[in-house]
Amino acid sequence: MTYVTSSELIQAIYRDPQTFHFTEIRQEMQVRVFQMPHEVSYSEELSQSFFPAHHRALVPGKIRSLLAAYARFAYSELSARVHTIESLPKGTPLAAGIVSPAAYNAAAKALYGATYHARETMGSFMQFDGVFHMVAGGLPLWLMPSARKGWEDVIEHSVEHVRFLRKSKLPLTDFMEMFIGEGDKHDWSDRVVANILAISLWAVQANTTWAIYWCIVFLLQHPEVPQAVLSELELARSRWISSHPESPLTPETFPEFLQDSPDAFPILTSCIHETLRLRSSSFSIRRVGTPTEFAGYHFDVDDQVVCNTRAVHMDERVYERAQEFVFDRFTDAGKKRAMLSGRSASPPFLPFGGGVSMCEGRHFAMGAMRAFITTLFTFYTVEVAPSSIGQFPEPQMERIGVGLTYASQNPLISTVLALPVVYFTYSLLKPCDPRSPPQVSYWIPWLGSALTMSRDPDEFFKGATEKLGPVFKVKAMGRNTTYVTSPSLIAAVYRDSKTFEFQTIRAKFSINAFSIPPHVVTMPQMTEDYYPAHHRVNAPKNIGSILTRYATYTFRHLRAKSLNFDGASGSLNSLMIMPAYVSAAHAFFSERFPAEKTYADFAKFNDAFHVIAAGLPKFMTAEPRKAWERVADVIEVYVKDEREKGEMTELVEATLNVGDSAGWDDHTMAAMLASDLWAMQANAIFAAYWFVVLLLQHPEDLQRINAEVLAANAKWKTTHPNTPLSETNFPQFMTELADQFPLITSGIMETLRLRTSNFSIRRVTTPTELDGFKFDVDDELICNLRVVHMDEEVHERPYDFVLDRYVDSGKKYSKNGVPVSNHSMPFGGGVSICEGRHFAQAEIKTFIVALLSIATVEVDEDPTATWPDLAMDRIGVGIISPKGDVNVIVNIIIFRHFISMLRHNEYVGSDANSGRIPGAEKATTGHHYISVFPKEGAPTQGKGERKPEEHMPPPTGRGGIADVSPDTSNQFTERLSTFRNSEPHVQDSQSQQPQPLSPAPDSRTVVDTDPFAEPTSAADTMTGATSKDVHGGIGKPGSGMTSAERHHEGSSHRKRNLQGLGQYGNADELFEE
Repeated sequence: MTYVTSSELIQAIYRDPQTFHFTEIRQEMQVRVFQMPHEVSYSEELSQSFFPAHHRALVPGKIRSLLAAYARFAYSELSARVHTIESLPKGTPLAAGIVSPAAYNAAAKALYGATYHARETMGSFMQFDGVFHMVAGGLPLWLMPSARKGWEDVIEHSVEHVRFLRKSKLPLTDFMEMFIGEGDKHDWSDRVVANILAISLWAVQANTTWAIYWCIVFLLQHPEVPQAVLSELELARSRWISSHPESPLTPETFPEFLQDSPDAFPILTSCIHETLRLRSSSFSIRRVGTPTEFAGYHFDVDDQVVCNTRAVHMDERVYERAQEFVFDRFTDAGKKRAMLSGRSASPPFLPFGGGVSMCEGRHFAMGAMRAFITTLFTFYTVEVAPSSIGQFPEPQMERIGVGLTYASQNPLISTVLALPVVYFTYSLLKPCDPRSPPQVSYWIPWLGSALTMSRDPDEFFKGATEKLGPVFKVKAMGRNTTYVTSPSLIAAVYRDSKTFEFQTIRAKFSINAFSIPPHVVTMPQMTEDYYPAHHRVNAPKNIGSILTRYATYTFRHLRAKSLNFDGASGSLNSLMIMPAYVSAAHAFFSERFPAEKTYADFAKFNDAFHVIAAGLPKFMTAEPRKAWERVADVIEVYVKDEREKGEMTELVEATLNVGDSAGWDDHTMAAMLASDLWAMQANAIFAAYWFVVLLLQHPEDLQRINAEVLAANAKWKTTHPNTPLSETNFPQFMTELADQFPLITSGIMETLRLRTSNFSIRRVTTPTELDGFKFDVDDELICNLRVVHMDEEVHERPYDFVLDRYVDSGKKYSKNGVPVSNHSMPFGGGVSICEGRHFAQAEIKTFIVALLSIATVEVDEDPTATWPDLAMDRIGVGIISPKGDVNVIVNIIIFRHFISMLRHNEYVGSDANSGRIPGAEKATTGHHYISVFPKEGAPTQGKGERKPEEHMPPPTGRGGIADVSPDTSNQFTERLSTFRNSEPHVQDSQSQQPQPLSPAPDSRTVVDTDPFAEPTSAADTMTGATSKDVHGGIGKPGSGMTSAERHHEGSSHRKRNLQGLGQYGNADELFEE
């Protein structure tokens, strides 16, 4: 290549684009470096349509809105970064800690929209940009797989963004409108549009961010310069206050302040120019299109000429003290000095290149740099950390020819929150706009009221409501949101779903929290097919089969878990959570779903869900998000297996039907089902947990609930005397006796009232008023339902657990004398009301009834034990999680279904042992002899004896509920104590066996009336019977019947034994004599 370093010759090349071509250079770079498809890069549509449109979008007259947006985002991003680092005593790296993330995110959101995944793309972008100079120099990108993958990730994020914007109704920035419009015009695919978008992202970010960084470094190296810049800012601010007396300078008005003061910062503008002169290294490459003579030299076609603009900037003949940072070089004073030294007052300044390749985004870049630095120095002070004084970075000179140079090291800086006095005065004394909701006062920008709110949310919102009324604004974590706490206003918001819409909120939530692809969320099939199908599955008339499965699995898993406890102490969490989780998962997904395999990752995600929902950056929630991906991966494998088997539950079938018709892949459908898994598990299982905790804290209420369950069990035994409770008939039990649990039903609602914290979020779609306050388009309102639940005017003793609060369904609630119909809203309301609420309430009731039918639960009286507390940092997303746990003692009150829990004499009979059971002499050969315990009780198992499970014969089906009658609540404790210490008489269960056949001819069932009597000895059974006594034939032994007939009850071959109760005979046979 031929290099040109003279400013005059460089400008001559720029003036002759017909000889020195740039188009071919650009096309080759687009394909080789940026991976653009060849046919697009070399198309006329790109060169003759897109590039002119791109140029028009970035002319000075078109970028005012972009720069205003940039200033807003720059403030919010800087606030976020300062909040993150302000507690670090040693400071933080200037580039990585503040400038890079804040400038990158602000520019991306300003140009491409607030929904662009800026934080997610930054790491990938930096992987690519870090080796860009090598790729541009000719090194193939495939030799650097991490950089290639980084660039592909940026493109993929851009694809998702383009698809999201196409499907959504969100307004587009002018820049994005141009991109999508050109794509539609030329019928480009979303990936092509995204590829061009990613190239534009590189052009904006690769240089502007580092220019800002180097300018701040130069300011820190020359302490006198920041003072001059601050003086400019103070003067400009004074002018603003004089001309805008009604609009004090705040972060909200700062963008307008910058646009109205274009010439107010000559020193800062000069500093930016000087930074670009010193730290840019750009090569403008041209291809010779026709043989030519240039500067006395001959050039042939396809020769390449490189214009090295940095050589001009470093030329002492052009710039005095060219190697030094002269902050006022480009001010009027600096120009006069240049003239006095015999140099030009307007020397060549070429950091953006020149000619046809001049950077089209230079106007935006200059405005963005000025906005970022003025924002930083207006609202914060920045100083070099003591440990880094004198240790400033040097440019990486190997990165030449591609724009701004990188830094070899980053100085540490200390960032101190130091707003100007005028801003504090404004915050404290400014009059409120009577048409705008009042603001909860705060003194820390960006952070706002976050700390105060997190300490005691109930007290915070109660105090704000009492002081400011039921509609007010709260600033927290950079967001200023309006809260509504009045039940009547909340009802008004719910009723007007057109003005206060939920769909956009749901779409953003699905994307940001559950990782559902944006293009899927915005598809018409979501609203037209998926949501209706989902609604039908969860409708009350359709959940019967799901509840049946749930009742079966719950009884099974709770019985197994209770057997593990049986008299021992353990945590309540370990008793309840896993059985509830597995039972619900199996009910909705089938028993084949590996629920246990997903729980650890599910719990990790759920523990962080409140901060994910609050919008915490993804890099700060990477681990729980990875855990969530693993849950989705398990579901994806399960979905594929279910497809092969062709056996699906209602929810899975409905999801796959919609997904198949919409063209979703299995991973997308797995993500959808994963979100259902969270919805069914995250709240209901902890609601059941809290209900039991509250009952344990109120023993008298637990006694009432136990009596209610015991009465229902007794009623079942009366109507089904031969059918003890089991996992098979428990669903029938719950169906037939559903109305027998008024206290449990009331207690569930009371638990939900006390332990839920729900925010119903709505977006304003058209300018409107609520409670006399004005709201604009895109304003967000949060209906805080917990404030209603804790309102003393609505609920008497709102902070107390009142078990029977909801027993009277006709009870009237009111506030200020006005009836309140929406007094309890644990499931939200309006279009966002929880679709699974009917199942959830039945689920919790089923779980509690099953638990208390199987076992008793009481607090372990450990003096060091503590009760679980409320995790009040988890507000707004449903059930408030418990912090801590409580140990409980669990005792079985329902028999094991397969073997008794105590020692017993149970044998499968045969001729050899029939004498061991009194009365067995009446039985005929081939029958089973069953021993049952009398109600008086069984002997206690001795110390050191083996557990029954270790030596007992195969199960015989014994087991059932206690043979007890309903007791009054004041007799219950004494009765239960007696009941625990005895093993009552039980009926033989049919539930675990097939239906009985008719008894065999002449069969007898023998009942051991005293199984604890001394066993009959062998000698007692040797009565000296003759062969005639034991043979039924006539004459000699063996006559009349063959040996086979004698041993097979008259048949010539063995008959299969009867199954079920038929093998024992029936009551009529027992007592017929």
